[in-house]
Amino acid sequence: MTRGEALTAEALAAQAIVGGGGLVVATAAAAGGGGGGGGLVVYSCEDGSVRAVDPRTGGEAWVLRHEQRLGLLQSWVAGGGGAWLAAGSSTGHVALWDVRYSLRLSSWREPARGRILSMAYASQPAAPAGSAAAGARLLPGGGP
Repeated sequence: MTRGEALTAEALAAQAIVGGGGLVVATAAAAGGGGGGGGLVVYSCEDGSVRAVDPRTGGEAWVLRHEQRLGLLQSWVAGGGGAWLAAGSSTGHVALWDVRYSLRLSSWREPARGRILSMAYASQPAAPAGSAAAGARLLPGGGP
């Protein structure tokens, strides 16, 4: 593969398997990147990792590690201009990473302990001025 050659999701999946990540569970394009602009293709692997590849270069942008005992990562969502990523597992665990430093910030288990099949980014609506919730912030684990 030459530098600058556009990669398809299938080519990235093949690269992931050859690269030792194991079975590719899912792929998706993600906005942001490691500071270079443009997007990345993000995929999770059977080995518990979440990986990102820059389709412009074919190079791996980052790898996040997840403990296999916490379940197979099946979905994820990114935000903060690509600065963070949250991933949900087959056993109801959620992990939140700071992608810039490959650092897991937090993890928790969904109360019903069911599979997390999809995730989406949503901003918290503004509370009416003067209400008790006006100063509250939504944090992982559900507490203010």
